[in-house]
Amino acid sequence: MSQIVSVDVEQGEGKQLTGGPGMKVSPQWLSASRVAYVKKQAATRAFEFTLGEKGARVISHPAWSPDATHVVYHRELQAERH
Repeated sequence: MSQIVSVDVEQGEGKQLTGGPGMKVSPQWLSASRVAYVKKQAATRAFEFTLGEKGARVISHPAWSPDATHVVYHRELQAERH
């Protein structure tokens, strides 16, 4: 299990932004109060946000645009062989 924490370096104080089970990785600030991250739990990986929204499933390596309006990520798909 892991959590995402924001640290005010000047004040030396931390604020936990996430809770619950699962590994939280690749955090990215989207606004002053909103952080997106990838939550890995069992065999599932998905976008989640500190404001509670859920996002795309089975993703990894997200990269957000500077204005936080677009994201690219890696997603594995089953390929059919012909």
